[in-house]
Amino acid sequence: MRVRWASWGLLVLLWALACAGGRPAGRALPDAAARGPAPLTVVTVSDLHGQILPKRLTTPDGATVEVGGARWLGAYIARVRETAPGPVLVVDAGDLFQGTLESNLGEGAAVIALYRALGIDAAALGNHEFDYGPVGEAVTPGSAEDDPRGALKARIREASFPILACNVIEQKTGRLPAWLRPSVLVERGGVRIGVVGAAGVDTPTTTVGANLVGLDFLDPAPCIAEEAAKLRARGARWVVATVHIGAACAAEPSHGEAGCHDSGLLELARRLGAGSIDLLVGGHTHQRVARIIDGLPVIEAWARGQAIGVVQLDRRGPPRLEIVSTCGAVVRDAEGRSGCDPQLVRHAVSDPQPAVFRGKRMAPDARAEAAVAPWVKAVAAKKAEPLGVEASAEIWAAYLDESPLGNLVAGLLRKAVPGADVGMTNGGGLRAPLPAGPLTYGNVYEALPFDNRLAILHVDGATLRRIVQLGVSGGHGGLSWDGLSFETQGCQVGKIWVQGKPLDPKARYEVVTNDYLARGGSGFADLGLKPEEVELRPDLPILRDVVAAGLRAHGGHLDPAAFYNPEAPRQRKQGRCDIGRKR
Repeated sequence: MRVRWASWGLLVLLWALACAGGRPAGRALPDAAARGPAPLTVVTVSDLHGQILPKRLTTPDGATVEVGGARWLGAYIARVRETAPGPVLVVDAGDLFQGTLESNLGEGAAVIALYRALGIDAAALGNHEFDYGPVGEAVTPGSAEDDPRGALKARIREASFPILACNVIEQKTGRLPAWLRPSVLVERGGVRIGVVGAAGVDTPTTTVGANLVGLDFLDPAPCIAEEAAKLRARGARWVVATVHIGAACAAEPSHGEAGCHDSGLLELARRLGAGSIDLLVGGHTHQRVARIIDGLPVIEAWARGQAIGVVQLDRRGPPRLEIVSTCGAVVRDAEGRSGCDPQLVRHAVSDPQPAVFRGKRMAPDARAEAAVAPWVKAVAAKKAEPLGVEASAEIWAAYLDESPLGNLVAGLLRKAVPGADVGMTNGGGLRAPLPAGPLTYGNVYEALPFDNRLAILHVDGATLRRIVQLGVSGGHGGLSWDGLSFETQGCQVGKIWVQGKPLDPKARYEVVTNDYLARGGSGFADLGLKPEEVELRPDLPILRDVVAAGLRAHGGHLDPAAFYNPEAPRQRKQGRCDIGRKR
C-alpha cells in the first residue's frame, strides 16, 4: 500500500534515521586454522511480510504473550550468534515487505532497516516483493514512464544484503536483470560460504501480473546447481540455497517425506541432492518444515517472524535442524506442552513465564526495536483509529475453507455494488483474523493488507460454476462467497445455489470480487474470461476501505456466528480436496 496521508519527505527522513546503524557485532571467531573444521550455523527467516511488531496473543485468562516482531526476532538471532560454535549465516527465504502498515508506508523500507540491524546476509526474491509496483502511490504502472519494479529496485539499492534469484530472466535479453543477483559469496571468520537464491515459478500467478511484464520465472534447479558449482570453485566450504518455494509437514525434524505435502520444495531437494548444496531453505507456504531429503537438510521456519530455523552443518557428523519459536513468554497447556504457538496460547492453563533459549532468559533486542521505531511512530494514530464496532469473539480466517471473515468480506463486497448477485473473495487475501473487542483500522489493515480494488465479473452460470470449481480444486486456496452456496464430493462441485435458487447455466450473474482475481491471479487466468466479462472499478475505494466503511456502518457488535454456522455452512463439503498452499 502507498499510504496517502504520509509525505515522501517524511519517508526520506525515516530512512536517513534508520541507515545510521551498521551490522550487529558478533562473537569474535578464532583463526580458521586454529579452529579446524568448525560447524556452520545457519539461521533462517521466511515470509516476514513486514511484521516488525510482535504478535500479541491472549490466554483464556486474558494474559498477553508476545511472539515475533523486531524485538524478539533480534533477540533470538543474537542469542544464536552468542552460542554458536563457529561462523553464523543468516538468510531469508522471501516475502520480506508486504503485509503491515509500518512496512507498506515506505514500500518495505522499515524491513530493510530492521534487516540491517539484524545483520541478514542474503534473501531470496519472493512473489510479494513485486506488489508495490512503481515508486510512489500507484501499485501498477500508469504510463510508459513508470517502472513496474521501481519500488523493489529502490529497496535493493538501499539494502545491506543482496536479494537473490538465479531463475528470473528478462524476456528481451534472455539474461538475469541487472538489478538482481543470482548468488553471493560471504566470508565469515575465514570461512567462505556461498548463498544462491531462487524465486518461485508460480510468481506470475501469485502477485500483481502488471508488475512482472517482461520477466520469465524458470525452473530453479538447473541454475541453483550451476551457481553452486561456481561458488565451490571460488572456495565456498558451504553452499546454502534460499528459495521462495515451500512445503508443509506434520512433524519435524525427520528423514524423508512422510507426513508432508509438497509445494515444490521437497521435489527441488531431491533434484539437487546433497552433493550440489549443503542446505535448502524454503518459504512461501508459511509452514514448519525440518527434514532430511536424500541426505540434504531442508528447513522452512513458519512466517511473520514467529519462528527462526537453526541448522548446524558439520562435516564431522549429521546436520542438526531446529525450529525455534521467537517467544517473549511461554505458557503451558493441559497436556504439559510449553511454548507460544497460537493454538497453545489459546488453550493455556498457566500464567505466562519468561522465555528461556539456550540457557538465557530472553529480553527484547533494543537495537532492532530502535531500527523500526520511526515507522512504528509514523502509523500509530492511523492504526488506532476506531471503527465503532466490537467483535464479540475473534472473527477468524481460513486459507482453504469457509470462514467467518471470508464470508463477512464477501458480503461487504456484494453490498458495495447494489444489485450484484454474488460477492467473492480469496483465502490468500485474508492475512489475519479480526480480534475480539473494539475494532480499529489497524485490525482491518492487518487482515487485508493488499491494495486491491473492486471488480465485477459479468458471467453466465456455466462460467460461474467453473469459478466455484477453481476455488475447490484449483491449487491456489479457497474462495469465500456471499449470495452463493454449493456442495462438493471430494474435489468435485455438485449443486450450486445463487440466492437460494439453483444455478442456471445460461443466466447472467454479477459477481463482485477484487481486481487481483479479475486480472487473472491465483489461477483465474486459466478461466479465459473475455474482456467484456471483466469490469474493473478504480472509481470505488480499495477493498480494505470498503470493508472498514462497512464495519463502521454496521456499528454495535459483530458475532462470528452471524457469518459462519458450521451446522449450516455455505460450502457443504463431503471429504477433503487437498489443493496445496501458495501464499
